[in-house]
Amino acid sequence: MRLSKRARRLALVLCILAGVGALPGVSYAQHGDYLLGTLGLLGASQSPEGLYYQNIFSYYNTSGSAVFDASRTRSLELFGRQVLSLTLSANLKLNASLDAYVDQNIIGLTTPFKLFGANYGFLVDVPFAQVTGSGTASLDVGGELRGIFDRDFTRSTTFNANRSSTASFNIADMYVEPVNLGWHLARFDILASFGFLAPTGNYNSSQPINNGLGRWAEMIGLGAVAYLDEARSWSVSAMTHYLTHQGQQGVDVRVGDDFALEWGVGKTFRPASWAPWVVQLDTGVVGYAQWQVTDNRGSDIPLPLRGIKSNIFAVGPEIAATTKIGRFFARYEFEFGAQNAPEGQVFLFGWAALWDPFK
Repeated sequence: MRLSKRARRLALVLCILAGVGALPGVSYAQHGDYLLGTLGLLGASQSPEGLYYQNIFSYYNTSGSAVFDASRTRSLELFGRQVLSLTLSANLKLNASLDAYVDQNIIGLTTPFKLFGANYGFLVDVPFAQVTGSGTASLDVGGELRGIFDRDFTRSTTFNANRSSTASFNIADMYVEPVNLGWHLARFDILASFGFLAPTGNYNSSQPINNGLGRWAEMIGLGAVAYLDEARSWSVSAMTHYLTHQGQQGVDVRVGDDFALEWGVGKTFRPASWAPWVVQLDTGVVGYAQWQVTDNRGSDIPLPLRGIKSNIFAVGPEIAATTKIGRFFARYEFEFGAQNAPEGQVFLFGWAALWDPFK
């Protein structure tokens, strides 16, 4: 049976809020606009002075099911006594799978010019992605009115959706970072940034899978790397981002703000016998976490679902080598502790090359 226009609109809203890969609103990023896991060991340190290019290939996979319930109650009082009580409830059942292949192309410049005592830099990230998703979703919405002569009035309805689709390899939403400031101290590196994500990827609200998310987003970053010894062989890195989102194309939804953390604890080796081909080898444990910190807004969100927030955690190993011809790395992170979000795993491989025109 074909879904009504209202049911299809609800299915679209639910996938945007829950981040389910089988339904519309999903792009190359596995949990929203920013691709978690992009940073790892020493991720909160500014890139070295010069012009650089970094290529990061990632594969994200998730599959499974989730169920969550929500309800909201509103009451009316007269002369200090409750005379009416309205309760709206919702039950959402999801079963989905998602495979996302992303190729990030990052071009940046770190200059010797100082701003507030920090080296100034900027970068642009042009990602390409292919996303495949499938799954089912069902929503039960009910209402109960109590209080008029102690009588109950109850109504309920059910919406269902079953979608499967692929967004072919194409450009996704670009990230532009015009402000990248790095402070370099004896035992600390500090990084502050500001950037925005532009809806350059293909997006159609009627399609179940898209290369883009169909919205603008802004991101503020602040982090640091602490070196635990004078030789800088032990490091602890933590980079935070705060994301705000603009309105969604094709539906009256504005996703809540996110707070993201990417961290790493590593050990650096610099054996003289490896020179000049291998300058540095880094190994360690990395991870990320993301919390939604404000409510979703919009008239198309069912009232019982307006207070629902999501979070996710991940951890895994990384190895990286700085060589005579560039820096190479590989990392794997598996997710856990998901709340109202898909839970999967991500593999990342990358390399970077640097040329210093300021020497």
